Amino acid sequence: MKEYNVKIADEVYSDIDDAVFYKENLGTYQTNIDAFLEAVRVEFRRLITSPKIGAKLSNRIPFETNMQYLLIDDYLLIYEIQADKDVNVYRLLPAKSNWQKILFG
Repeated sequence: MKEYNVKIADEVYSDIDDAVFYKENLGTYQTNIDAFLEAVRVEFRRLITSPKIGAKLSNRIPFETNMQYLLIDDYLLIYEIQADKDVNVYRLLPAKSNWQKILFG
């Protein structure tokens, strides 16, 4: 089985912290926060062997890009598969946010 090298940007860790902070302030049960964090970890691990599981981000924006996304709860995990067997994970953003502006300015 082909394995990919998953590189997670520092912004992703900050995004995870922000998501947990937001969920805590909403009064989300700790068990649900833990389940969200585990779902993120599971998707990181799945990207090692199956990075093509995500949908093309181009389907949600008006221009072409090689980026893909996975939906985790109400968050989009944005990543890109590189030709050299690397997977660059760029962001974990709320699906209901203006994520297009955050990603593309």
